[in-house]
Amino acid sequence: MTSHYRHRRLTNPATTFPPLEPGEIASNTANRQLAIGDAATGAAGAPLMLIAVRFFDARAQYGIGDFAVQGGQLYRAIAASAPGAFNAANWEQLSTDNQLKSYVDAGDAAVTSAFQAADAALQTNVNGKVNKSGDTLTGMLTLPATPPSAQQATTRQYVDNAISAATGGIGSSADDISNLPAGNISATNVQAAINELDAEKAPVNGAALANPTATTPAANDNSTKVATTAYVLGQGSASSPAMDGVPAPGTAPVWARGDHVHPTDTSRAPLDAPDFTGIPQAQTAAVGTNTRQLATCAFVLAQPVNTIANGIVTFIKMASSALATGPEFIANAAQKILTANAVWAAAVPVTLTEAGAVATPDFALGIDFIWNMGGAGRTLANPQNMKLGQKGVIYLKQPAAGGATITTWGTAYKFPNNGVKPVPTNAANALDILTYIVKSAAEIECTFIGNMG
Repeated sequence: MTSHYRHRRLTNPATTFPPLEPGEIASNTANRQLAIGDAATGAAGAPLMLIAVRFFDARAQYGIGDFAVQGGQLYRAIAASAPGAFNAANWEQLSTDNQLKSYVDAGDAAVTSAFQAADAALQTNVNGKVNKSGDTLTGMLTLPATPPSAQQATTRQYVDNAISAATGGIGSSADDISNLPAGNISATNVQAAINELDAEKAPVNGAALANPTATTPAANDNSTKVATTAYVLGQGSASSPAMDGVPAPGTAPVWARGDHVHPTDTSRAPLDAPDFTGIPQAQTAAVGTNTRQLATCAFVLAQPVNTIANGIVTFIKMASSALATGPEFIANAAQKILTANAVWAAAVPVTLTEAGAVATPDFALGIDFIWNMGGAGRTLANPQNMKLGQKGVIYLKQPAAGGATITTWGTAYKFPNNGVKPVPTNAANALDILTYIVKSAAEIECTFIGNMG
């Protein structure tokens, strides 16, 4: 981003630098300080101070730790200073050129003298000492007659006296030291005991051990330790074997027992009389295959009709779901085969019920209807679920007292003589017949036959 300023100028010592454009330079003449806008990602525009040491200015303010030059000497602020005259109590003088040289010279002299003295003393102490390795004594080494500790060096005289004491005065070497037998060792001197031990103990390589025992390692120990019988038997698995699953080589350090038994895998069908669930699938045989190979739905549908011999398809071979019931026939169910019994079942008249004084035929429930009219002022509403071409009759039955009338007809009912609506016979238990043919969704052609006797 290009700055709107070449640089900014501030003269108030109490004013801190504002956010700057990345790379923009600002100056505060009162504080004699410069700052530049940070261009780093995430800190763009943060002002970065550029001057660590400034000339003291009575117009400037200083914080603890600021450096300033006053009167040719370098000072560090030990207290915050507001603009004003130089107050030496707020500053710590660090050096002038002469003071710095004197300080360095004095420090160097003190260090040099101390190190020279230490070096001379160290050299004095080192001279005449024996090296820990590979050195030679030029004089005799004197040791105590009896060493106070078993780990300390001793004299030859001490060793000779100890051997003489151990052998009763007749021995002068380790062979002559008598030994009290212990365990299975019968030798009475050290060398003989060593020889006997070598003969009785098994060699490290190719040992023929007789019923050895050892400490049993912890379970699953995978090291070079000796495995006891208890360890081996303890590694036997106590878990039941798993059924078929994802193949895996296994990582467990335990072993399976010889008499372990795997459970029956109930997720697999048996070879004998399998009872499949879900939708079993198989390879589709070629058209015309006549073997014991399984026939899939695709195989059956692919067979041409002419491959089915004449006279072998019977009603009993058809699935019941393919045969239409009476209600399905009436409801115009798709992809159903019509049988004679379904036709006659659909022909049974359906009784109309009145909702208030209104009767509404449902052509999805029947073909012929019987309306037991409840009384005067009835309405025959337009039918529901009409199917084009549906034909049938509606029986109009008077009550025992007669007097039932139809005052309102649905708009779809059409009659001869320019639509003159018929008048039902109102005698007791009289029966009229209304025939109908569905011509369209808005028109039902009707005829009226009155007073059937």
